[in-house]
Amino acid sequence: MSGAIGEAEMPESPSITPDVLTTIVWDAIKSIPGVVELHRNPIQALTERVG
Repeated sequence: MSGAIGEAEMPESPSITPDVLTTIVWDAIKSIPGVVELHRNPIQALTERVG
């Protein structure tokens, strides 16, 4: 796992599935520590409230 953004497995078809899009987005987010911090707290609060 090299951590490069462009290396997510792309489907052979031109259509991008939600799973692929999510993977690409999260890989990009995880590569930027500040962005991870911005997204972690609201998500954590939401999961704690629901769970």
